[in-house]
Amino acid sequence: MKTVEELKNSLEGILGEGLNIRVYLGVGKSPDREYLRADVSPEDAVVLCEQFVSSLRRYFDNEDLETFELSRLDERANALYAYDLDEQPEEFGAIRELHDGNEPALFTFQGRAVSDVKALVVKISSPRTSATFYKQVFPVSIVRREQILLSWRTNRFEILNEDVLKILPGFDVMLMDDEFYVSSLPRFEKEFAFERVAKKAMEDVVQMVFAMAMVDDVKGYLANLDLAKKHVLRAKHSPAFEMESQAIIAFVENHPTYGLRVADGKIQLRSKSSVRYLFKLLNEDILKSELTQTVYDARAKDLFEPPEEGAA
Repeated sequence: MKTVEELKNSLEGILGEGLNIRVYLGVGKSPDREYLRADVSPEDAVVLCEQFVSSLRRYFDNEDLETFELSRLDERANALYAYDLDEQPEEFGAIRELHDGNEPALFTFQGRAVSDVKALVVKISSPRTSATFYKQVFPVSIVRREQILLSWRTNRFEILNEDVLKILPGFDVMLMDDEFYVSSLPRFEKEFAFERVAKKAMEDVVQMVFAMAMVDDVKGYLANLDLAKKHVLRAKHSPAFEMESQAIIAFVENHPTYGLRVADGKIQLRSKSSVRYLFKLLNEDILKSELTQTVYDARAKDLFEPPEEGAA
């Protein structure tokens, strides 16, 4: 994973002389999406390239922007996530093929319409290297001919009699220096079938918990992955997995206000809330102020108030 500054330097290394831009239109939905090359005139390609590069520079000039591993995802704003899970979405393969120079057929309107376009891939290249950007196409990005569009030509308005595809600034996924980065997590989860990939990664973390033999999954909530994936994925990096199980169990016994209980030598998971608080514990999201002795949910600095015993 690179820092924002390193990514900016890589980008600037591309944005030199001989810069080239290619646009690919994704027809259909993932995982059956087909990419086709857009035929853009050299004159229009220059304008498109200038505007797209300008939007990239604005994005990376954000002083609050930071890079994080996707497996450490949380509620941070201004985050660019480096994809670090073992299994990759199928769509990554299609993007990488375009990035590597495998040119698809040309997009034509024979049997197709602009409304069939569901994604865009923009590739900018120097003579030595490239960066590739994926964008989801929303219905609002397509202006249909049924709407009245007036274009100012010469000294009069004329009605445009064709559908229009708007290419908006920004990107959802970027491939640069052989690494994928995710800018828009909600769009990524929806468009890249991330739920299936994330489930496998969550199962690996849950097996790590079971291997420590410290919990009693009374109702199967843990085994069923009945929990937000961001809490489970982050736990993979928890130093708690390097501790002795008995040390964690003893900690829970000595902190009954943390929403967990011990019985028969194991942490009892009798509700969805108890599973949630187990991962708050593993992720060290529960902190106690030494000054006020107040217990906080560290993610949002809210007062930590575990539910009543037996509550779901």
